[in-house]
Amino acid sequence: MNKTVEIVKEWVDFEEKNPAGTLEDFCTFFLSEKGKNKSTTKHLGGSSDCLFIYSLTKVINRLSKLWMYFTLNAMKPMGLSSFDEFVFYRLLTI
Repeated sequence: MNKTVEIVKEWVDFEEKNPAGTLEDFCTFFLSEKGKNKSTTKHLGGSSDCLFIYSLTKVINRLSKLWMYFTLNAMKPMGLSSFDEFVFYRLLTI
């Protein structure tokens, strides 16, 4: 649709809701409405992006916990109780 037609339709809608509104009032209203839409998607990155980042973070967190669980269980027979002990033990025996 033509941009001029879009703005005229917006003006008609504004004029019906605010019969005493001036051109300055319309411009302020129009720019504030357009600014709300831009700032929300730009600032938040969109709701689907936030959901994706949250899900990815949860998956990475769970994988990390599983890795630590299995690593610590594998190190118990060696007498080590943490991954740091394993790293320093290997450094000291080299």
